[in-house]
Amino acid sequence: MIDDMDELHSKLSILGAIDVGIVVVDNDNNIQMWNEFMQNHSGLRPSEVRDKNLFRCCPGIDEIWFQRKMDRVRQLNSRVFIT
Repeated sequence: MIDDMDELHSKLSILGAIDVGIVVVDNDNNIQMWNEFMQNHSGLRPSEVRDKNLFRCCPGIDEIWFQRKMDRVRQLNSRVFIT
């Protein structure tokens, strides 16, 4: 169990420090993960956005466009990468 926790912490550390923005949202578009890159480029800390609606935190995102993307992701049970 300890090895699993160490591995998880290592993976989370890498995801947090990678030089790419990573945002994970749930089915209600509430932010579940917001990495260090996103913090540095948005000025919002993960603790400020966690469990908050993506569109309220990032009003510049075109919600209709994003929802179409997410509908497809959910239908296919896959991931999406957006620039």
